[in-house]
Amino acid sequence: MFSTLYLDMTGLAPPIVREAGAGQSRPPVRRVREDAVKSIWMEQPWGSGHIRDVKGRKLEIISPGWLHGSSGPDFKNAVFRIDGGAAEKGDVEIHVRSSDWNFHKHNTDPRYNNTRLHVVLYCDSRAAARFTSDGAPLVEIELAPICAGALDRIRSHQPLAPGMADMKSVTGRCAASLQRIGEEKTAMLLEAAGEGRCELKSRRYMEAMRRGEGREELYSGIFEAMGYSAFKSQFRGLAVAAPLSKTRAVLENVTARKRPAVMTAILMGAAGLLVNPVTMAGGLDFESSEFINNLWEIWTDFGQRHEIKAAFTREDWRFAGTRPANFPQGRIAALAHFLASHAEGDMESLFVRAVDNFPAGGAKREIAAWMDGFSRLFPSPQESYFARRYTFGGKVIAGGPRRLVGPERAGIIFINVAAPYLLARARMKDSRADEEKIRLAFHASAAAEKNSVISFMSDRLLGNRPGMGRGTAAMQGLIQIYSDFCVANERGCGDCRFAAYAEKMASVAGKSMEIE
Repeated sequence: MFSTLYLDMTGLAPPIVREAGAGQSRPPVRRVREDAVKSIWMEQPWGSGHIRDVKGRKLEIISPGWLHGSSGPDFKNAVFRIDGGAAEKGDVEIHVRSSDWNFHKHNTDPRYNNTRLHVVLYCDSRAAARFTSDGAPLVEIELAPICAGALDRIRSHQPLAPGMADMKSVTGRCAASLQRIGEEKTAMLLEAAGEGRCELKSRRYMEAMRRGEGREELYSGIFEAMGYSAFKSQFRGLAVAAPLSKTRAVLENVTARKRPAVMTAILMGAAGLLVNPVTMAGGLDFESSEFINNLWEIWTDFGQRHEIKAAFTREDWRFAGTRPANFPQGRIAALAHFLASHAEGDMESLFVRAVDNFPAGGAKREIAAWMDGFSRLFPSPQESYFARRYTFGGKVIAGGPRRLVGPERAGIIFINVAAPYLLARARMKDSRADEEKIRLAFHASAAAEKNSVISFMSDRLLGNRPGMGRGTAAMQGLIQIYSDFCVANERGCGDCRFAAYAEKMASVAGKSMEIE
């Protein structure tokens, strides 16, 4: 069974909001970055349905507005209706707590006078109305009661890089405590945090399964995992623009040989990355000209027939600072081959069979062979255009074709998508045997190479202890602790519950710590 120790001891179960009482203006809620609240507002996870403000009025959000990167309100020119009335327009300010409006002195700042919506995660002072400096009342929306699933998913995503954290407040107070409790208990705690991370991710799929939309959410999860940190939101948007139902319809009656090209055209077109051959006439080699012309014909035919439209423009994809191997064209081509290859089955069955074949108790060689077999679920034909080039019309890659999905990316998909999805499925079936099989595969799967977050947390929490924090679960645990405490804590180590818990463990060093 997956351990709940980390989620239980940190209090990071679904949020409980307490009204502010006498002498308490801000509730002791869990740490959440304001960026996560902005992400929820941008995503609008309630879809086309209405939500309610704190007064119980129905709100229809026609447009969330556009993210404002300068001083003043977070989003400009949102459009909404209250109780079915006329459309209204105004700016949006995002906060973790409703009391932050006055705490940050927005109520006296004229730059916020066009703000109409105050979107908060927690309403900690429901009785107190909030106003702009010219006396206009705000419409306040509390997200925690309606967006717990979205919050869990956003919290479990890759957090900000350590270079963006306030290093003065991240002093590593818990490192000494973890040294005192010893390597065995530290490893157990890190692995429990890693299992807690998988648990958080599984809640997203559990909610979707209860709505009868589990496979669609799995589809979106695979897209996100393929997008990696720089393009995660765009790939999620691509899954919405070209949903599972439509991609299945597109591939009906298409021969197996033509499916990769058809799916590549659909996904590239919906992503806004398919180039018009007319605009590149004369600047292409023969192979590129043939390839692009073919995709363009497919896109104009199938895209119109199945009502799939471009959701992005090329300007929406940030190429600056991205290694060519991580350009989105190659990742989209990998998705196209994956969908084309498994058009006649379903992704859930694919992953279920993979875990059923996991060699529990097997040697490292057997587990490595299993992981390689999992990566082969994502085909990468050597003749694929993007196995040999990074962009449309780009030069042929020196050194021969590449794998569009290598073992490392496949491992990331298993850890971040397949394992959480299958855990949710096992919980829905109430199958402890299935859950234990998934847990073993989760721990044994090949861990991705250390990233900047893992390296930072290894230094801060573990020091120079060799062998610590190297397994998949431990690495995932380091990421989750960083996301929940190191980055999300405004006051630093002095106000950190994880550090306090580590110190409590250290104070009873030598006694047994039970992890179930």
